[in-house]
Amino acid sequence: MDLASVVGLFGGSVAVGAVSGLVPLLNTEAYLLGVAALAPRETLLPVVVLTTIGQMASKSLLYLAGSGAMSPRLLGRRASGLDTMCSRLAQARAGLAAVVFASATTGVPPFYLVSVAAGSLRFSLARFLVVGAGGRLIRFGAIVALPRLLGATP
Repeated sequence: MDLASVVGLFGGSVAVGAVSGLVPLLNTEAYLLGVAALAPRETLLPVVVLTTIGQMASKSLLYLAGSGAMSPRLLGRRASGLDTMCSRLAQARAGLAAVVFASATTGVPPFYLVSVAAGSLRFSLARFLVVGAGGRLIRFGAIVALPRLLGATP
């Protein structure tokens, strides 16, 4: 792979992570599966890290919208389910950090809404970013590893 291809792959990974963090119709997982199938193995770890950085940059915007530090217009129609999500998260027995981690790792409950709710509930932004990024790294790393684990790539 030449330098331009690597820069394009890495820049594209940040961009896909960032855009998909705000527009759930753009599927990060499908992108990562494609990269895992086509890109050289040595590029996969940086791709996972850069996609996570892009994703968490977007999720931090959602967090800030939930906290009131940014315009809630960013939330669009999803704002209607926010009150229910916030009340459930406030009562979570496992604690908000556990819910953020589980959501970032599995997508259940949706990480989009959990990001907004974490801001609304005044969960520490630094803690949100660390816990959320940890979950996203695990999720994205598992997705990139999947084709090799199934023997679909050399």
